[in-house]
Amino acid sequence: MSYKFCLNDQEYIFVHIPKTGGSSLERALQTSIGKANIEPSIVGHLTAQNTSGLIGSLECFVSFSFVRNPWAWYVSWYFYLLGSSKNDEDFALEYEHLNNFKNFINFVYKNRDKLVFKRFGNKKYAQFVDWLCLESDEEIDHVFRLEDLSKNPHLLAEVMGLGIKFDQKVNASKHNVYESYYTPELVEMVAEMHFEDIKKFSYSFGGE
Repeated sequence: MSYKFCLNDQEYIFVHIPKTGGSSLERALQTSIGKANIEPSIVGHLTAQNTSGLIGSLECFVSFSFVRNPWAWYVSWYFYLLGSSKNDEDFALEYEHLNNFKNFINFVYKNRDKLVFKRFGNKKYAQFVDWLCLESDEEIDHVFRLEDLSKNPHLLAEVMGLGIKFDQKVNASKHNVYESYYTPELVEMVAEMHFEDIKKFSYSFGGE
């Protein structure tokens, strides 16, 4: 979901890649500026390109997004779906492959190009760089690693003057450390699916 909001006379756009702390940001924004001040017409998990198409351009805003370790990202997805009510049409196929984590990763690996959200047809499991890609020369102004935000909750304020209290534990799924769910084969599958993210954002299996 993308959020458009104004804080201290500055307009912002947040491009929300699923399962990267966006719900925590939304809660923080609601606490700081009120739900009514978050633009309601930009809804759905939209790419930067989709968002730009809806509002005309990102150039007039401070734009930002969050990413996270891809191996941890899939564990978060798995436990989120496992604990859901299983009535969301967007995840009908995934619900059939939650009997264990290995089956889930194998299914995503083989079908990731076909698994989309109904609105705009965005790929759920695309690389983060694909979510943030724009056709023009525009770029997202700031991309934060969720792991860095966890270490420094004041990072948003320090980098772009967004003075809100960020707590990434909102809507977090409960599970063991992500490494414990992987076999070497599964590690390689995720590495292949997210090779650009791993390089661009300096991620590694077993690291942050």
